[in-house]
Amino acid sequence: MITVGLTGSIGTGKSTVTKYLLERGYKVIDADKISRDVVKKGEIGYFKLLDYFGKEIIDKEENIDRQKLSKIVFSDKEKLEKLNSILHPVIIDKISELENVYKNKGEAIVFIDAPLLIETKLYENVDKVVLITADEDIQIKRIIKRDNIDETKARRIINAQMSFEEKRVFADFILKNNESRKKLFESLEIILQELVKV
Repeated sequence: MITVGLTGSIGTGKSTVTKYLLERGYKVIDADKISRDVVKKGEIGYFKLLDYFGKEIIDKEENIDRQKLSKIVFSDKEKLEKLNSILHPVIIDKISELENVYKNKGEAIVFIDAPLLIETKLYENVDKVVLITADEDIQIKRIIKRDNIDETKARRIINAQMSFEEKRVFADFILKNNESRKKLFESLEIILQELVKV
């Protein structure tokens, strides 16, 4: 079985690609969903975060308040690094668990959908990396339409992310998404054929 990391910046169409892969019958592990699940009340990530950050990060129902946690870590680089060092191993373990399940079921390819695949060094745990890209003006149009925000805010979000130039160094395949969905899926099929040969 080969594992394929699937990543891309905001507005590049990663969700569209993931949806297509699922419809085609491929297994996709959603790293974002896992990162949300491991901090649910009673889960290992929940207790680890409480141990470090204390009760100021929980709400009245004793669930982790993501907004409170975000405020703390985004104003303190050291705490953000600590948050990542706490959660990253937990997320990796969960992904490995799911990989083993699919391996035992005889899956040939499993995709790991992770927006921060490169930033969190998750790429080190996969066999191949597919990077989805789009021209910046197209990204901006998509973000404005999807999130109902203005251009300035859209640009700020893009600029806060790791650049395409930095990410492409880690990519085995680059999937450009500047045109129609039909064109995107045709390009994706070519990559899928290449992956089958691996």
